[in-house]
Amino acid sequence: MEIKRYPIKEMKFKIKDLYDMYKKGTLKLNPEYQRSYVWEKIRDKREKLIDSLLREFDIGKIFLREVKEIVEGKVITSYECLDGQQRLRSIFDFMDDNYSTSKRITRELGGPKKFSELDPRYQVNIAGIWIEPVIAESDDDEMISDIFLRLQEGVPLRGPEKLNAEKGVMRNTVVELSKHKFFGNTDINPYRFAYRYLAAQIMRLEEQNVTESLNFVNIGYRELVHMYQSYRDAREETKVVA
Repeated sequence: MEIKRYPIKEMKFKIKDLYDMYKKGTLKLNPEYQRSYVWEKIRDKREKLIDSLLREFDIGKIFLREVKEIVEGKVITSYECLDGQQRLRSIFDFMDDNYSTSKRITRELGGPKKFSELDPRYQVNIAGIWIEPVIAESDDDEMISDIFLRLQEGVPLRGPEKLNAEKGVMRNTVVELSKHKFFGNTDINPYRFAYRYLAAQIMRLEEQNVTESLNFVNIGYRELVHMYQSYRDAREETKVVA
């Protein structure tokens, strides 16, 4: 049997290209599987990243998902960031003059400098740096989630992320449920599969018929995993709940 290969490709973009895509909305940095922007509060990481760009160091690969939509008869291509959001957002924030270089880290500049205050040659150099993202070409949500989790190897995963790694009909049903507009109207942070976790808890209550039995039901991580696994081998057309 031939080993299944995930549909991926490599492309090249200049930082300015990615920045323009971000401004146009065709590069999305906050899809559900990403964390919110945490480097905003970690000055040292952001300042070292910009220093690396100024010194033309490699800042590592980023991973994107290619999404194609038909709008008014035209195919529109956009990208979602699977891995690399913190780096890209930090670069874009710097280009928007939202913070400065570090006097301690980039001493040659003689003091903190925002992007607009840099010598024009440094502005051009940063904008012209080539980034070679790995692009995942798939609309298979389960496959994309698997790629994301593989990218997090060595990073402690939270309950919602581990639960999302489960397979089967219940998991797929929860994914569809989590897309309902109800979740977007809550105050819950949508990142790192939070909507899916809440949807799974709702499904657990429904599965146990709580509204009629009025019994207390544990909706913790272990119970949700057990629920997912109970439906792992069910056929896709199985009616999961009434």
